[in-house]
Amino acid sequence: MKSLDQYMNTHFPGLELVPPLFYNGDIGIQFELGVNDESSNCGEGSTYLKEVDHRAITLFETLHPQEENLVLVVNIYDYQAFKRNLRLFASFIKSRQILYQLKHTQIRDVFAEKDEETEHT
Repeated sequence: MKSLDQYMNTHFPGLELVPPLFYNGDIGIQFELGVNDESSNCGEGSTYLKEVDHRAITLFETLHPQEENLVLVVNIYDYQAFKRNLRLFASFIKSRQILYQLKHTQIRDVFAEKDEETEHT
């Protein structure tokens, strides 16, 4: 895969990776994953959560072929806590070969930059 900057410029020209990312792109699609608004009964192992899980996986597998490159953007507010839990993502990837091909890129903290700007004005 190309560098993140090259990939983003090719596939998402002009998109800045800042919250709210969904609304910053030219195209955004939302899917309702819940069923019959049974959200009041959404405890662990509930039928509601099982259906949400099934719908999310079905959508993901339908939209993304296995050989497709993906860019996963994670907005992290507590980086120290995240560093302690980096293995979280590994638990979802079944192939060690794919796991070792993953690349991690940390981009600037846009909120810290904005805080610095307001301090100087």
